[in-house]
Amino acid sequence: MAQSLSGKLWRRGLPTAILLAAWALRVHALGAKSLWYDELRQIEVAQQPLSQFEPLLIVHAARPLDYAITHYWLLGAGAADGPAGRVEFWLRFPAALWSMLAMAVFWPLARRWLSRPAAAAGLALMAAAPLGVQYAQELRPYALYLLLALLSFYALDRALELGPRASPGQRRWAWLGFGLASAAGALTHFFYLTVLAVQGLFVLGLWVFEMAQARRSPARRRHVSGRGLLAFGACAAAAVAALFVDYRPDWLGFWVGRFLGALVGAPAAGGLVSDTGVAVSSITLLNANFFLRDLLPFFGAGEGLALAVFVGLALVGLAAL
Repeated sequence: MAQSLSGKLWRRGLPTAILLAAWALRVHALGAKSLWYDELRQIEVAQQPLSQFEPLLIVHAARPLDYAITHYWLLGAGAADGPAGRVEFWLRFPAALWSMLAMAVFWPLARRWLSRPAAAAGLALMAAAPLGVQYAQELRPYALYLLLALLSFYALDRALELGPRASPGQRRWAWLGFGLASAAGALTHFFYLTVLAVQGLFVLGLWVFEMAQARRSPARRRHVSGRGLLAFGACAAAAVAALFVDYRPDWLGFWVGRFLGALVGAPAAGGLVSDTGVAVSSITLLNANFFLRDLLPFFGAGEGLALAVFVGLALVGLAAL
């Protein structure tokens, strides 16, 4: 009895302890740094009436959902030029909240795919990842983007697992959740289409594979039926439709042209200029040191041993999958 009780406490207490530690990391010094350039640009848009969002969002190449949340949050947070520390804390608080909700969604999703120890390890890595902590402390859409992506994966996983034997109501709720999360994701960031594209390739590939298997064994349970494929298509169409809210297609060419022009013109100009105004040589920017000392440590919790452990765990995870 005592062992059973201690086992339950361990199983429930470990993820709770990880979530509490993650929350401490995300709220620690949340308002210590002053608002930086991109955060101020988001406030610049969010301070305007909602009716004036469209032209400003087009210029900023942004999506409206997180900006609308900031618009209403500003009403309670006070003026952006208020007391230092307090305003920064409250303006960034929604991002910290989205990050924690994303971790709360990640746990049941990981438990569906992995063993409990592996899911706990993944939750711990997510809690301590420098990229996750940084985006949880910025007045930017990235934490909300992560939350909506995880919600869509969870709903999609539920919809596919239910299969044809589930009741119509269960399937409808699962697909409805997936469609809403996908549409909200498209309203949060343009790059959400990459998430939707990967999900589409997976569903289509699974449908083709199961169609081939059904010829050999007609009684075999299928995860993606013809109706399921249509349901996914409807949800994807809703997300694509949401993409055209506060967006003009003719600006796509303008953005792509500016981006490619910056890439082509940077070496001729002698380098790139960061947000802090420091010139960075484009030659050294893309060498091996950039990937080993700047890029990978940012995703992998640091240099040296921390990076080696992170890469090792990633390789073990890939092998396990």
